[in-house]
Amino acid sequence: MQSPENNPAVSAGGSVDAGAGASPAAGSSGDADASAAAGAGTAVPDPAAPAPAAGADAPAAGADPAGWPWETILWIAGGVLLLIVLVVAAVLLWRWWQRRQRQAPAEPAAPALSERLEQVWKPFYRELPPAARHYPTVVVLGHAGAGKSQLIDSHVDWRGQENQYLHSAVNGGPLQLYLGPEVVVHELSTGLLGDLSRQARRALTKLWRRVGPSVIVVVALDGRRLAGASEDELRRLAQLVRGKIGLLPRRVRGAVRLRVCITHLDASEGYAEFAQLAGTHPGELRLEALGPGYDDASAWLAAYEPHLSYALTRRSAPEFARFVRFLEALPVLVRQFAPLARSLAGEDPFAPRYRLDELSLSALLPASSVGEPFAVDRAQVAASLAESRRRHLYYSAAMAVVALAAVTGLHVWHVGRLHDAEDAVRALAQNRVTLADTRPSMARDATASAVDAASERLLFQRARAAGEAIDAVRDSEILWLGRVFEDRKDALALAFTDAVRDKTLLPLVSRGDERVRLLYAVSLIYAARSTELGALINETPAPWVQRLRLPETLVRDYLRASEQPWDGLVTLPALPAGGDDGGEGEGDWSAYFEHLRAIYQADALSPAALAAAQASAPLLTDAQEYALLAEAAAALPADPVLLEQLAPLLDSLSRSTWVRENYGQLSALTSMVADTDLSVRATPGWTLGMLLDELVRLSEGAAPGEDVYRFALDGRDYAFARASWADMAARARAGALIRGVLGDIEAAQRSPFFRADAFLPGVAPAAAGLGASRGIRGVYTRQAFAEHVAPVLAQTQPVLDQAALDAADASTLSSYVLASADSYARAYREELSQYYQSFRFEVAQPASLPYALRAFTGAPSWFTDFLHVVATTASPPLGEGSFFVPMASNLQPFAALVALLAEDQGSFPNLAPHAQIVAALVSALEAGGAAGADAGAAGGDAAAEQDGLRSELSAVGALVLDVLSGNGDSHVAQTRAWLASTNLDRSFHEPFLAPVEEAYALGREDIEAAVQRLWQREVLPVALPLLSRFPFDEAADRGLTPDELEAALRAQGKQPGGFWQAFDALVGPATARARDGGFRMLSPLRPPAGMLRQLDALAALSERLWDADGKRVAFVVQVTPLPLPREAAAGRVPTLAYLKAGSAGVYAFNQQPSAQALAVDWWAADAASVGLQLTAPASASKRHVSVEVAAQSWSFWDLLRRAQVSGETWSWEIPVSADETSRRAVRFAFDEDPFDVFDVPQSARSSALLSPRSSAARGAP
Repeated sequence: MQSPENNPAVSAGGSVDAGAGASPAAGSSGDADASAAAGAGTAVPDPAAPAPAAGADAPAAGADPAGWPWETILWIAGGVLLLIVLVVAAVLLWRWWQRRQRQAPAEPAAPALSERLEQVWKPFYRELPPAARHYPTVVVLGHAGAGKSQLIDSHVDWRGQENQYLHSAVNGGPLQLYLGPEVVVHELSTGLLGDLSRQARRALTKLWRRVGPSVIVVVALDGRRLAGASEDELRRLAQLVRGKIGLLPRRVRGAVRLRVCITHLDASEGYAEFAQLAGTHPGELRLEALGPGYDDASAWLAAYEPHLSYALTRRSAPEFARFVRFLEALPVLVRQFAPLARSLAGEDPFAPRYRLDELSLSALLPASSVGEPFAVDRAQVAASLAESRRRHLYYSAAMAVVALAAVTGLHVWHVGRLHDAEDAVRALAQNRVTLADTRPSMARDATASAVDAASERLLFQRARAAGEAIDAVRDSEILWLGRVFEDRKDALALAFTDAVRDKTLLPLVSRGDERVRLLYAVSLIYAARSTELGALINETPAPWVQRLRLPETLVRDYLRASEQPWDGLVTLPALPAGGDDGGEGEGDWSAYFEHLRAIYQADALSPAALAAAQASAPLLTDAQEYALLAEAAAALPADPVLLEQLAPLLDSLSRSTWVRENYGQLSALTSMVADTDLSVRATPGWTLGMLLDELVRLSEGAAPGEDVYRFALDGRDYAFARASWADMAARARAGALIRGVLGDIEAAQRSPFFRADAFLPGVAPAAAGLGASRGIRGVYTRQAFAEHVAPVLAQTQPVLDQAALDAADASTLSSYVLASADSYARAYREELSQYYQSFRFEVAQPASLPYALRAFTGAPSWFTDFLHVVATTASPPLGEGSFFVPMASNLQPFAALVALLAEDQGSFPNLAPHAQIVAALVSALEAGGAAGADAGAAGGDAAAEQDGLRSELSAVGALVLDVLSGNGDSHVAQTRAWLASTNLDRSFHEPFLAPVEEAYALGREDIEAAVQRLWQREVLPVALPLLSRFPFDEAADRGLTPDELEAALRAQGKQPGGFWQAFDALVGPATARARDGGFRMLSPLRPPAGMLRQLDALAALSERLWDADGKRVAFVVQVTPLPLPREAAAGRVPTLAYLKAGSAGVYAFNQQPSAQALAVDWWAADAASVGLQLTAPASASKRHVSVEVAAQSWSFWDLLRRAQVSGETWSWEIPVSADETSRRAVRFAFDEDPFDVFDVPQSARSSALLSPRSSAARGAP
């Protein structure tokens, strides 16, 4: 029978292929249980496999809880709990002993006192009558000599108890115990009262756990010493008493009653008379009557006033006088013990408060006591006894209920297990599938369908469940349960053995086709627990398990349930023809040999072929097994009919001639096939390197030997070489290993060269912008390649040549390694390229530039470290062979860089020219800085030479300014020229250009910042005040004088204006004049916003107003007169129009207009006017009307801002009537706006860069 894993009819999930050849028995019976088991893929051990079947004892998941070993679980739980308790007790005992050891030196006497207390009270309470344990307890406390014992003797009849043979008194030194009528008295000595040790506290706590239902505390005071006792002494006594009360159990502490008894009042005058009169009225000395301070005796005196008349009539005068004097002394006595009473009751608001009951008075004289300090409530004693009886009754009933519940629970538990076992046996008996249905043939080479396999597993599972249920019943037979339901248990065992026999053993006999198996089956059928045969099988179950292919648990359960041998008779089937082969004839071996021959001819061993060969091997019985069978046969029941049937079977065991002659060869051959294992180790997480190592190990570990097994059977010769078999097995294992590893790599999408947990140190990115801004991952370093990738690439071809591999597996492995190498090489190149291209060289401050640049001058530095990483990573160790080609081709672009970065003792000699360029740059920067410092220190002319823009620049700024001005060599150009000579691809230039380009960038930034700063702070402020005045600002009221204009803005002459002097010194070195005459910055400097427009405007102004020598020149503008107005005004018509500025003028007639040059002496304070001549046609008289500007600077431009402008036409409205209601327009066309020469942007920060001029601003009078 095949296992479901090897049967193609069973899918991976355990489902059954309906067309996979289900057996007729399983298909026709319609066994729902078998189908369910087949469909669910129940994980039951396959009985067809000998080893798993023999050891398949573990309970299936989800087993019935009724079959669990509850008794064992309870014992284990109890044991664990007991162990925990013992551990805790041991820890507590150890800690107690440690504390005792630490405290022993400090309190040497306390342990002795504690031991003495226990020696006193334990015997006393042990011998107390049961009823006495319900008596109230009276605790008597007080100082030594206070009369405590005398007080007890006079009020407690403990001697009467002694006379009745009751243990009524114990004198233990610090503690005395008394048993009186309905009271137990504890007398504490002064030493025990004042003992504050932990041992004394623990001893009293233990003692007082046994107090009765209530506690009365009596404090005895010596009346003789009361008058002389201080308040502190009384308070200390009260505190000691309260401390001892705090040790009482919580059940009585809250209701404790405090009483005070003053003793030794014999010496008090009048006490005897007072005791005789008041002794019969004890309730009149209640302590609550003394008020909250316990010091007001007026209530007591008032209570005893009625006794005065009685004393007066019944006592003599002296006696009465003494009685009165005692009453007078009573308030004093009260005030004396008031501090004690207050402290006892509790003065602290946060301390517990106790009830003070009454005061008692006592003396040594007979019948001289006032009050009953030991009076108890007898009803309370009776109530406590009744409550105790009820409690004991309840406890007894509860214990009886618990015992009954336990007995019932055990009984129900046992019955439940018995029911479960009966149900399990019934399910086994009702199972419609037997081994006769699931095993059509007992031949080893027979195969079963998937449904047969599932049905057989279900049968074994039910048999196992039944056996475990019966074992659970036996395990639950504790106490009396082993002697109940004996008939049911016997019937259960019988039903189980019958079911196992009917479903498994008898079908094996009826379908049996091998003599050895038949003998094993028959011997097991007749075995019983109490017989010699049963003992033999129970001691050595393995042969029966393996031969019959039954679970070992089933065999043992069957024997354990069989009390007596089966009394039935088996009927053996007709044995197959086989001569004297004993069930191991040549026919079976011929088929087995043909199967092996087919495998040898195919020269390939697959798992399916191996499983079929192993399953088809005939049984081979050795001498030891023959002896075991003989012993089993001898132990069979002495039934003549049974022995007659078994005689041929037993005789045939010794008649296998051919098998005996070839036993050695057959045993070696079958062992070779049976021992072959094509499984390989689990490969999750394996790499190609591990795969190659394992392939080598598999090849080296094969030691097949030179044996050839030869046989002659049925006229045919067979030869099976062990070496050929080992080679096929090795190739099969290698192929399975290759497919497993490569499949796992692809499924997990992981690297084929590196383990997931491999530690691969990478290259970290550089910090602070000095070096590569990204790192190199650990898998793409030279070390990673050399240690993990290169060995695989170097080992692949030798493994392909030497390992035992099929051609297809070798091709698969070779292609996969080559593809993985190519993928890794491309990623390796990309990682290195990104690392190289992420190079950054950034310097925050020009002052630190020389220090940063020294890293490029050849000395060991972070730059040489960067180059070393690049050089080593780009040149990993490459071996020979096709598997290294992808890596070599992908790193080819880095060949020129690797050659340039060739190292020699830690340096890079090919980079010497570049280092020299950078060193020269550093020297220039340091020289520039030193020169600036020397000039500043020298002062005078040297300092003057440094004035201007250069004085505002750092060394790198001055250096770049010289280069941009053409006064120095460019280090950038030198570096580019060197790079061109190296034939290095432009993509690799950046790290070498970075230092010089960063230096020049810092220099440019320094120059631009200095120009911005100087322009805004030093140069532009010279011109800005002028630009806000007329004529720069048409709307300004204040005008600019020509001298002010010339002093500031004239650019020509030997002494230019202040603006241009400042510009030439501070900004001019960074500028140049373009071909069109305009200003520009030295390339690639960036100008401050608006500066160039302002400079161009101011330069154009200077060129219009001054000549090259700086002399003033007239402002010339081309003016074209436009036609005069035609309308007459007051009988006069316009005949002439004019525009005058000083001595210059332009005139307009009614003729063809033509442009005229108007030369305005802009510096002269002349008048300016525009006018119209009106002529009367009749008289030819003329009249002039005009708009005039008085003589002043800029009068012409003042006249212009009164005009209305439309395009190039300027128009003035001139009044022609006396009332100025009639006006005529005089118009002139200008080829340019005369104000444009003064149109200079005022602020670089302004969005409107032009002066505020508009047509609306003109035309004002």
